[in-house]
Amino acid sequence: MKLEGDALLAARAAKGDESAFEEIVDTYQHMVYNLCITKLGSREDALDVSQDTFLRVYRAIGDFRGQSKLSSWIYRICLNCIADHQRKKKPTIPIEKDSDGEGGLDVADESVDADPEYTAVKNERQRAVRKAIMSLPDEARQLIVLREFEGYSYSEIAEITGVEVGTVKSRLNRAREKIKKYLEQGNFIT
Repeated sequence: MKLEGDALLAARAAKGDESAFEEIVDTYQHMVYNLCITKLGSREDALDVSQDTFLRVYRAIGDFRGQSKLSSWIYRICLNCIADHQRKKKPTIPIEKDSDGEGGLDVADESVDADPEYTAVKNERQRAVRKAIMSLPDEARQLIVLREFEGYSYSEIAEITGVEVGTVKSRLNRAREKIKKYLEQGNFIT
């Protein structure tokens, strides 16, 4: 069972097993960074808060009791670090600008041999989807990232956010509808 593995890994890390803590960082650094960049919008701030998150995890790993998934526990710590950071520094730009002047989540093009026209259309769609996601309220954007980009189940998202599974489903549905409406208004969906 995953919870047992989480508890054992955390217990090993709490006893000073560096390889166990490295495994925790390797496993969850992508999740933490994505949450930070989504909430903060700045790559520099996201890196700083990610580092702060793992520092807090390191200091508190002995407090992990295995009653929830380790990812949920780390996610909560990360949210607290983000909140602390936001209290200290008010963001001046809501999202980070890419080299093309657009902002938002990175949606990489995996196709190396793609046709240039196809690539251009795909990139335009990706920018439109990023803009649609970034137009969502913070809570809705967080749910979309957890479900669609991080791959969490509804029950895992409920555990992370502290709301009921039914509420997660309805909020995700509303967020998807807002994204669809945003894209339809911009003529990105026909």
